[in-house]
Amino acid sequence: MQRFFVMGLDLGGPADSSGLAVVEGVRPEGYSQRLNVPHLKSFRRGTGYTKIIEHILEVADEVQLAAILVDQTAAGEPVVKMIQRRVAINVCPVTIRGDRESYSDGLQFISKTTLIGGLTVAFTEGRLHISQELKETPNLIRELEGYWDRPTSASSLLADSWRDQPSDDLVFAVALACWKLEQPEDFEYHGRLW
Repeated sequence: MQRFFVMGLDLGGPADSSGLAVVEGVRPEGYSQRLNVPHLKSFRRGTGYTKIIEHILEVADEVQLAAILVDQTAAGEPVVKMIQRRVAINVCPVTIRGDRESYSDGLQFISKTTLIGGLTVAFTEGRLHISQELKETPNLIRELEGYWDRPTSASSLLADSWRDQPSDDLVFAVALACWKLEQPEDFEYHGRLW
């Protein structure tokens, strides 16, 4: 049985909120992967990046993380580089786009539809399990319900304002970690990711 923990961090700009999730991928021999969410954390608007890094380090002391995916769309590359310098874990910078996916110079571009589609499939298949004991679970459920009620036209996927909605930080934090765990080739090369 293979087991990996991945952290997803939907990092907001300096005045925005952020969300963090740890997802455990468990792949029993011959079965589909089960995705468990043992940790969620929302950071209020304006929480400093050093406070977020401190929380990452606290979590890393408790769980052996295979990778941290950090959405740098709002915060930018310098903030992700600061996290990489402070955290001795494989930090993978990501930019979420509305339309297409690619990889270039250490930066993964992932489409919004891929992230949310993967999350939806994991829920639908009953493979994604979120602990009801977590303080943030009701917030994640509220974010998911609000997100799935949004329009899904092609123009809404490409618009720059596609994240200018009620909070969806936890949704994208969970989606990032799940996306990474669904890339099995990333975990088969002697622990080296990307």
